[in-house]
Amino acid sequence: MLQNWMYFGLAHGILGVIVKTPVPLRRGFLISRDDDPFINTNRILMIAMVAWKALHERHNDRKASRTLAEVSAVLREAQDIIKAIMLASTQGRIPYLECASEIPNGQRIIISILLLCEQFYTTLVALYGDAFDTGRHISWPVSERLRTIYQKLLECCHSELELIMKAEATPTSFAMFGYALSQTLPRRDHGDCSELECKAGIRQLMAARTCVTYDCACVDAGLDAQAQQQLEPIIKEGHIPMLMVRAVPNGSNTVEAKLELLVHDPRELSTTCIAISHVWADGPGFRSDGRLPSCQLLKLQQHANNIHAELALLGVRTTPTIGF
Repeated sequence: MLQNWMYFGLAHGILGVIVKTPVPLRRGFLISRDDDPFINTNRILMIAMVAWKALHERHNDRKASRTLAEVSAVLREAQDIIKAIMLASTQGRIPYLECASEIPNGQRIIISILLLCEQFYTTLVALYGDAFDTGRHISWPVSERLRTIYQKLLECCHSELELIMKAEATPTSFAMFGYALSQTLPRRDHGDCSELECKAGIRQLMAARTCVTYDCACVDAGLDAQAQQQLEPIIKEGHIPMLMVRAVPNGSNTVEAKLELLVHDPRELSTTCIAISHVWADGPGFRSDGRLPSCQLLKLQQHANNIHAELALLGVRTTPTIGF
């Protein structure tokens, strides 16, 4: 009932003011059935926002003022309802929001409603600008219970959550932070964090290892000790080290990459080169010796070979200088 009444009711209440025609909103939403009650908007909100902007540009001041007043009234009513729900939840008067599960579905639905409210509010401010009464700013509440839910959803520590809230404690900021974290590999360990400091992002350079996937077991490929000693004078002389990637069978029906120092000065070559910058940014970091998994080097070599048969590869690898 909370989801149907607040989420769809809010969408109808605001978009009905804008579009002025019945909109089959329920057809435009996809409700996940995989134990996750979040509602995914199937482009309908984006389409509605574009229509809102187009209508706003055609409205005169009187129509714009009336629309602003009507939408603001709906949002403020939604704000009052959400505050009342959170207060009742804190006092234990809504068991639906406090169930035995780690993250109650009712709290997840409230988060989706808050995100919808903030999206409408942001559009309102962006379209009407100075005409909007900034003295009556609509804020979306974050209760202690909801903070705990956000912390579990984001898999962050108390200190990190405090930093996010100091920057901008809004539903959208939490959602975007959670999305950014979901794209990192691997998930961070908050085991050493304290109430005052988050240590999940602190890495030891000597212990860090690049990885492609969790199950990547490729041998790290790099230059041998003799070639590494030759790198520093080459760079100090203003030259660019040239490395050759060779595919070598390792005896277990697989191939690993070997790196060889080829030419000290690219200007001595008569072959045209293409520079490909391979910045290793989506792993837990670099190792001190600048090695990369064999699978990545071989993949780069394959891509380079497919560019043009007459062109050589000048691979620019961004690695730390420690250990060279």
